[in-house]
Formats: sequence, structure tokens, C-alpha cells
Amino acid sequence: MLLNKYPDTDKNISFSPSKLSSKQVPSNSGMLMLGIYRDVLPRVRKYLEFWQQEAEQIPNPQLRFQALLSIKTKTFHCEGGSIYGLLAKDEIEPTICFIVAYQTICDYLDNLCDRSTSLNPEDFRTLHQACLHALTPGADKIDLITIDVDDGLPFL
Repeated sequence: MLLNKYPDTDKNISFSPSKLSSKQVPSNSGMLMLGIYRDVLPRVRKYLEFWQQEAEQIPNPQLRFQALLSIKTKTFHCEGGSIYGLLAKDEIEPTICFIVAYQTICDYLDNLCDRSTSLNPEDFRTLHQACLHALTPGADKIDLITIDVDDGLPFL
């Protein structure tokens, strides 16, 4: 998991205690908005910055472009999904970490499928196996796509 692999991910963000305790679920729109702007969006930005830096390292220029484009144009998917992190209370950090990572990979794979020249459904199915593989603890490394060895899949 990103939190374990990169323990210094919140070095630039400090979260101070506030009226909304980590053990409270927001009970009105004001508290919800406070939680979103104070607790959710800064974390989403932090994790998206991490994934953007990873995407910039993808060797294949077209795949790198698609990865960066999906982060730039679909940030709102991560922001919206991460609001559920408020329900996780004390587990908000790993919850948002997971939501951003999973949403980012889904958006990237959707971009690849939407902009692909292939019409073969098997190609799309193979790409989306990356999601299942990413969610399988202890899964062996597998070569999901062998067409282009510099395809960027190790960065997923």
C-alpha cells in the first residue's frame, strides 16, 4: 500500500485538530463542507501529486500522456469518491489513499480504452485485469501486455 511503501507522503501536509473530531461523521452540510475542504481535498491533492510524479516516469510517451491527462481531467472523480473517507473516521488517511489510487488506475485504464485504436474486447479485458491484479494481496508480478515492453504498466 502507498502508505506503507512511501511513509513520508504527508511530509508537506499537516492536519490540525478541529471541531470535527475524527470520530464524528458530519451531521449537517456545514460540517460536511468543513470536512471536505479541511480533511479530504488536501489529502486528495497530496496523493494525486504522488501519482502524477509516478506517471511522469512512464517510459512510453503516449501512455505517459494518457496517464497525465487522466489525472488532470478526472481529478473530480478522486475528490468526489474520497468524501467517503469522512465516514472512515480514524482510518481516513488509508481510505483516501486507496480511493485515489484505485480511481486513478480506473480513469487511466478507461482513457487507454477510449483512445485505443483496437476494437478487440479482449485487449480491454486484459488492460482491466490490472485492477484485479492490483487488489490481489501477494499476487505475483505478471506481464499484462507484451506488445510494448516500455508500456508503463509497472507504474500501475
